[in-house]
Amino acid sequence: MVLLPCLATMLIIMQPDAFTRRILEILSPIGVISYSLYLWHWPAIVCASYFAPVYGAKMALVLLGALVAGSLSYMLLERPLLAYEKAAHPLAVRRGGLLMVGLCGLLAAVLSWVSFVSRVH
Repeated sequence: MVLLPCLATMLIIMQPDAFTRRILEILSPIGVISYSLYLWHWPAIVCASYFAPVYGAKMALVLLGALVAGSLSYMLLERPLLAYEKAAHPLAVRRGGLLMVGLCGLLAAVLSWVSFVSRVH
């Protein structure tokens, strides 16, 4: 079932002057932030679904929020960290890594608590 869309995508990519190719190039900025967007979309959906069912316009708002968060994450974290990766002092890299691990642990604890509270009540 995925063969037809994959072949169609391949044909569009292979024809640089095609009208459809120009339409797809509009989506190129989404491709640039795709990793950051990938990291934000699912937590946004899950967190929003704790408060109310998410579908239709609510889902569009949640995904728009994930798009904004992904864009900010790309601009404020991903690009600067990649640009200064080799220029940073090793001690600063280790401290930054520990800070990120700590923040991830804190986020996991908060989400675990929210999950526990939502199941109990």
